[in-house]
Amino acid sequence: MPRFVERMPGGRGLAHFSQNRMYVNRRLGLVLVLNPKVGTTFFREALTEGLKEHYGLADPSEGRYWPLEMTREFPMAKIRDYLTALRLPHEFEFYAFVRNPYARLFSAWKDKFYNGHHQGYPPLFIGSRLNQLRGFARRNGSAGGKDGELIPFDIFVRFVLSGELGRMDHHWDAQYAVLMMDRFRYARLFRIENQRAEGLGTVFGKLGFGREWIAARADLLRNESGNDRPAWYDESLAGDVYAKFRRDFDTLGYDRDSWRSPTET
Repeated sequence: MPRFVERMPGGRGLAHFSQNRMYVNRRLGLVLVLNPKVGTTFFREALTEGLKEHYGLADPSEGRYWPLEMTREFPMAKIRDYLTALRLPHEFEFYAFVRNPYARLFSAWKDKFYNGHHQGYPPLFIGSRLNQLRGFARRNGSAGGKDGELIPFDIFVRFVLSGELGRMDHHWDAQYAVLMMDRFRYARLFRIENQRAEGLGTVFGKLGFGREWIAARADLLRNESGNDRPAWYDESLAGDVYAKFRRDFDTLGYDRDSWRSPTET
């Protein structure tokens, strides 16, 4: 469906559309777009649990697309509802959570490549993605070019910096591209570092979830970058990241020097 959506009339800017990263409630005119490396697992689980506890929906997708396992882990809407939201976004309120770009890049490397090296790479990263990174490391005379070697953080970042914004893997592409901000006008973007409780109250409140239930879930949502170490960046590398992702920094309200403490804004 993503490729079809991107090619449909007026479909430019939708390269990152995915049914399992967009919650659409047509009745309420509400859309929550999930942002990879910004609590996506938490929000999928919370939405599924909330719909079960408040509306008795054991199957969050209500039987739609039943052969797909993801439909039992995340509420997927009818195809026509997605198309309506894409074609007539002004009829919906769009929401999303965002993250410090420095911390988000670190999290992508740590999750996919550091943990992958020590615990086994995710299936989707075995093959072209891993081979591309190893080839990049070899061309730059760096560690990480051989099978069994850890790909260093700085090489991963340099690989990302060499990519085309809007066409990279959604785990590390620019957030404005992943959230399709050229296409959608958001009612609110919540910074996960210091606006998570407000964001949960706003979005889940519109869904009719109870206040106490929302507050309990807010306590479970912790800043994913809580253990990130600024020492992984230096002035030069941070400066290049800032230059590449300048639009994210400016649009989302993060400071150029926040690499020194990426868990804050």
